[in-house]
Amino acid sequence: MNFALLFGIAAGLTAAGQVAAATARRIRRMRRDTRARRRQVEELFQEVRSRAKLTLDLKREERKMTTELEQLRSSVTEHDRLAEVRRADEALLYVYDERRMPNDSGYLVTITHSNFQVVSRGAVESVVSSWRMGRRYLVWASSAKLAVSKTLQRFPPERGYSVKGGDPYPTDPEEL
Repeated sequence: MNFALLFGIAAGLTAAGQVAAATARRIRRMRRDTRARRRQVEELFQEVRSRAKLTLDLKREERKMTTELEQLRSSVTEHDRLAEVRRADEALLYVYDERRMPNDSGYLVTITHSNFQVVSRGAVESVVSSWRMGRRYLVWASSAKLAVSKTLQRFPPERGYSVKGGDPYPTDPEEL
């Protein structure tokens, strides 16, 4: 019996050793798998974090570009409006008179008056501002000097008018 007891103890210890060794191997494998999974999770976390940062940077850039685009659009709209006003002013060409001699040419003179409301008390603001900015007149004369002098007779400096120019009309005045 003693032998059976020793054999039972030895068998029990052997079985316990095998179970302990198998458990230790399983624990080491689980720790290794856990470390590998933690490493994967950390790598995924870093990748997600870098992509989130990139996304945030891209959204900021998009917001900045959208703001800049809106500013540019409003600037373009404003410049278009100003260009339209200027084109309308440039398109408005007054003719000094229709009398024309055969060898006369067309000359452009610009006439301004800084205080036109004194000359014409009931003038509308658009008319006053057009005089302030300058009105372009087509004057028929044989020379630029004569065109300016003819204009000065009708719009004298003593009454606040300022006459500039005397440039030849750029296109054929007959088209008018």
